[in-house]
Amino acid sequence: MNISIKPLMPGMSGEFFRYFEESAFPPGDPRANCYCLESHLIDEARYTEVFDRRMAAKELIDSGRMTGYLLFDGDRPVGWCNAGDKSAYETVCGDDSFFSEDCGPGVISIMYCMDIAEGYQGKGLATMALERLLSDARSKGYRYVEGYPFTKRDYPWQYHGTVELYERLGFVLFAQRQGYYIYRKEL
Repeated sequence: MNISIKPLMPGMSGEFFRYFEESAFPPGDPRANCYCLESHLIDEARYTEVFDRRMAAKELIDSGRMTGYLLFDGDRPVGWCNAGDKSAYETVCGDDSFFSEDCGPGVISIMYCMDIAEGYQGKGLATMALERLLSDARSKGYRYVEGYPFTKRDYPWQYHGTVELYERLGFVLFAQRQGYYIYRKEL
């Protein structure tokens, strides 16, 4: 493996779409069209057509509102971590159940998606992505990083990252909500 991690930047929607459409899910899986919109758009459910979802994701990426990290094996995208300033996630700041601090500056959220392609899982890629995120967050002056793993550990799609991943990297349980935990690491 020749793994590299690149921050999602405006103009990278092609690589982002390649991950979701070619690597993230088995062929024909309807989740391939999620494009991580749920974490950014309060009205995400109104985007029912694939074209509209792609265009919404492209707009979020090109405007710099959608941030995170794409993982590559050579030039093939093999992982995605949706992470950014907590205040940028409308669905979090508008939802009291995610309250853990204010939604002002200082907190990075790993929001909904810490996903590694089949065949690459269990090889340390999620750890690599999270370590990169922690390093970048420190250098940018953030105070905390939060993740939201599911409370149901046998849930088949642990796309929020696992409790074990967060604990291994020094995150501590901050709060429990219905269906998920808030794990936090002070930087």
